[in-house]
Amino acid sequence: GVSPEAKRKIEKIVAAHHFVPNNNARHLKQTSSRTIVVLVKGTSNMLFSSIVEQIQKKVEMTRYLVNIIYMDEEANEGKEAIAVCRERKPLGMLLLGGNPNFLEQSFGHVNVPCVLVTVRGNKFNFPNLSSVAIDDEAAAEFAIDYLFSQGHQKIGILGGDFAISDISRQRYQGCIRCFQKYGMEFDKHRYYESSRFSYQDSYEAMKRLFQKTKDLTVVFAMSDVMAIGAIRA
Repeated sequence: GVSPEAKRKIEKIVAAHHFVPNNNARHLKQTSSRTIVVLVKGTSNMLFSSIVEQIQKKVEMTRYLVNIIYMDEEANEGKEAIAVCRERKPLGMLLLGGNPNFLEQSFGHVNVPCVLVTVRGNKFNFPNLSSVAIDDEAAAEFAIDYLFSQGHQKIGILGGDFAISDISRQRYQGCIRCFQKYGMEFDKHRYYESSRFSYQDSYEAMKRLFQKTKDLTVVFAMSDVMAIGAIRA
């Protein structure tokens, strides 16, 4: 938006100094875009990989663009969402995975429509936030109930750190609810092992579980990645 004369002067300086345009600066200048951002928490989640693939296929059929951003599973997705809104001006965002505490603290500063995927958002009162999720407590209770029905009582559990993974906390609550239904107590110190959602970390966690608990007959893993790591161990 400058005059032809000003443009020629700028181009002359650009050529003389071998300047390369900065994409981040361009994003800051933008007032709107056709981009839908997908914030993915963790890099080893096979479920998220398949969801991202379907999102990309759907968006490619429209006039919109998709931008996938991966975060560490311990990152604060609320603060990341604020930064994305400020720098990239997306039309909207999908958040795969997340910690409700982070969202509750930060999401009020996000000003575009967002959808939580796999994390329930019904406890929040943000008009621009929706969610698509399963009942993690009920699903975990169902899994443990099946193991009890097969005669198992010495049940090990591989799951995430409750401080950063609300899904792990919900699934653990479902497990405990099932133990209580059978009139049993779950010894968390002996039978629960915390792991990141990665092959290597769950492999090491399964080895630790073997070392401290000699009477295991079965293990409930809270994710596919954890299950594969456990099987390898």
